[in-house]
Amino acid sequence: MKRNSFRCVQIGLLSLAAAASQVMADSTKAHCDFYHHGDKKKEASGDCLFSQRQGYIDIRLKSGKEWSLSPHGEANHFRDQDGHKVKRRNEGDTQVYKWEQRAIHVHFNGGH
Repeated sequence: MKRNSFRCVQIGLLSLAAAASQVMADSTKAHCDFYHHGDKKKEASGDCLFSQRQGYIDIRLKSGKEWSLSPHGEANHFRDQDGHKVKRRNEGDTQVYKWEQRAIHVHFNGGH
């Protein structure tokens, strides 16, 4: 009986380790530029963390500010954690996330 309990604990720990490695696998460091609606000049710029899992996206700035986007309706349309509409546009190594009042440009592979 003790042997079976030990085996269950081992399997549980291996499952947790596998889940943790999957969470890390879909996150990457990027460079983000933050714009207010209509502005041509960046308000802020810097390193950020970009995560994507099953269509859900998280963008976290170095300052700690974070946006969590959920798929909504058609492709490249999302809602943020406050229910605001967000559209995504791909431009090579950059993804642009556009709200009504702001935009975040996420640059991958140093493409900024």
